[in-house]
Amino acid sequence: MSNRGFTSGLQGLDRPIVLDEADGDGAGQVSTIFRDIFLSSNNNNNITICVSQPSSSLSSPRPRQPKPQPSSRTSPQSTGGGLLSELPTILNGVKELLSEDTLNDLQTIVKGGAVLLGGDNAANIAKLLSGDNVNKLQDVIDNAHSLLTPNFVNETSTLIGDATPLVSAVEKLLGGLLASLT
Repeated sequence: MSNRGFTSGLQGLDRPIVLDEADGDGAGQVSTIFRDIFLSSNNNNNITICVSQPSSSLSSPRPRQPKPQPSSRTSPQSTGGGLLSELPTILNGVKELLSEDTLNDLQTIVKGGAVLLGGDNAANIAKLLSGDNVNKLQDVIDNAHSLLTPNFVNETSTLIGDATPLVSAVEKLLGGLLASLT
């Protein structure tokens, strides 16, 4: 290791000491923990620091982090669920709703509704839905309700079942009459 750029917080030899080496480009610092540090001095009050290899059990030098490059266009990232994560699905559904066929169908409905609501139709519908007509319709519904009892339905079904052979006999009779006329 080179001596250049080393700073040390030497506070004792009873624990590992962290030495930070400054990069030449000023991009950051790399910290390494050394297990063994040996200090020696000479008569000129110069201190020499000798370090052993970094202990892999303590730590290894941190890798340099690349500087983030500014982007002219950033998109929001969603880590959870929510509306933003469902946006592609929603857009596909909207795309299907706005297809040419759907728009043509909507145009037909709007034009048909305009024809029904325009002209004399609105006045004619208003006449049909008058108070007198609503009362008459209510009377018809009430009578149909009292008429369509389970007993009436069973008797009508029996009558229709019994009439089927009669209809077959009348068909043969009419067929014979028509054959004799020709």
